[in-house]
Amino acid sequence: MAFPVGSKQGLPYCVFYADEVDALFADNANYAEVTTWNLELYQGQDDAESEKRLDAAVARAFGPYRKWDAWVESEGCVQTTYAFSQVERKQG
Repeated sequence: MAFPVGSKQGLPYCVFYADEVDALFADNANYAEVTTWNLELYQGQDDAESEKRLDAAVARAFGPYRKWDAWVESEGCVQTTYAFSQVERKQG
């Protein structure tokens, strides 16, 4: 789903997307794909309790993750990004 161009979403909201897919090679064959996923939380101000719950949910569902915050001037909000990887082994 995509937000309509020019629309503004109410805060808070999240978006979730595959950021990058890399292939792992060995012995002239692809043996796995590593997908890096991003989950971005947008909120008007830092909400420590909401982030704590989201931290736990991401860790429980996806394992280790990286996390960082940024102020989005054009939107007037805080963006918290969670990045984590998923490895899919290929058959063969």
